[in-house]
Amino acid sequence: LSGGQKKRLCVAEALMKRPRVLLLDEPTSRLDSSSALEVVRLFSSLTQTSGMLLLCTIHQPSHRIFRLFEDVLILAGGRVAYNGPSKDVQAHMQALGAPPLDEGQAIAEYVLELTNPDFVERELIDQIVEAWTPPEQVSPDAPSATECAPRRSALAQTAVLSRRLALITLRDPTLYTGRWLFALAGNMFFSIVYIGARDRAQDQVLPRIWLFAWAMGGVAFLSVIVIAVYFSEFHIWQKERHNDMYRSPAYLASKLLVTVPGAFVMSFCALVPVAALVGMNWSRAPGIWLANALVFLWSEFLAELLAVVAPHYLLGMAAYILINFVTLLLAGYVVSIGSVTVALRWLAYVNPWFYGIRATVSFDFDGAVFDGFGVQGELCGPTPEPCFGSSGEEALDSVSNLLSSFGSNHDPWLDVALCFDIVLVRKLAQVACIWAKL
Repeated sequence: LSGGQKKRLCVAEALMKRPRVLLLDEPTSRLDSSSALEVVRLFSSLTQTSGMLLLCTIHQPSHRIFRLFEDVLILAGGRVAYNGPSKDVQAHMQALGAPPLDEGQAIAEYVLELTNPDFVERELIDQIVEAWTPPEQVSPDAPSATECAPRRSALAQTAVLSRRLALITLRDPTLYTGRWLFALAGNMFFSIVYIGARDRAQDQVLPRIWLFAWAMGGVAFLSVIVIAVYFSEFHIWQKERHNDMYRSPAYLASKLLVTVPGAFVMSFCALVPVAALVGMNWSRAPGIWLANALVFLWSEFLAELLAVVAPHYLLGMAAYILINFVTLLLAGYVVSIGSVTVALRWLAYVNPWFYGIRATVSFDFDGAVFDGFGVQGELCGPTPEPCFGSSGEEALDSVSNLLSSFGSNHDPWLDVALCFDIVLVRKLAQVACIWAKL
């Protein structure tokens, strides 16, 4: 952005609050004459169209810029030398015996030369200041120009922020649309790799578990790329909050209104390739969809939390990768939780991946029949060929000998509820950090 564009952007930020009075300190400093003129023209237009009162300090304005101001206040040694319409300042000074303007001299330069105590005799400045008569005081019953515009209601603030987040989501593919497409493409690849799992056979029990695990974990890792966006977006809102534009509840509500549907769409996109190429237990599809959505929601909340607490978004991204590697390792399908040392085992029980994957597998195996077992295992091949059981419940009980977190004794809806509780705690942690930052 050029200097003039940055100045206009700063003014635009202030105008979003709909102020009745706007105070600006040297808004034309470090601008070329053309940019300075355009900025002041913008100010003049705003005061005429919105009725806003604009006060600003300005040094060495050109003749055209000076004429854009309706009223000017000229100080000399900290005292008022003139306060009134800009078009009358020259006549006022000459009425006091000041010399006329030099040819080509700007009115602002003329006034500054007459009132600068560093280069003008004190007697002349005293004469100018003492000759100035303040205007009549405004009646206390007159309407105040400083009355603030009514603040938007909490619902209106939430609507504005939600719309802004939705527009950012549509314009920035890294937030959701790009990740939705990656979820489709990535899990299509995983499904092709595990294409044999569409046959519910004994040798496909573990591959089926791994497919659901990678389909969930691979997509959940994608939240790392949005930490930079969330980091910038949070600091913008923090500035708006300090300017009293939006309240914290409106910000949090707007985030939920965008994040929650986004997580459910992400879950849908992640499961479509799996269902189309490998298949799933359609009678339990809503439970599978919900379990995956909760894990993705936890990942989004973790990204939002790290964007709030990290001093730099790169540190937040590094922390996110580390945390998710731990959650992957302790999700129950890579390492048997029963073999993990007690000092670290508790991490599995606060891990949403642990409950989400177990719920997904339990839903998919519920009522399923796996070929190649028979009644008592008579169809099983010789060791070491895998043989888990005929029903989904038997298969899960056999899997528990390898991966202790699985088994038919686990209620998948309870796992979903525990996953929801962990997601809620993560969100509350983010809320607490936001309040601590204010």
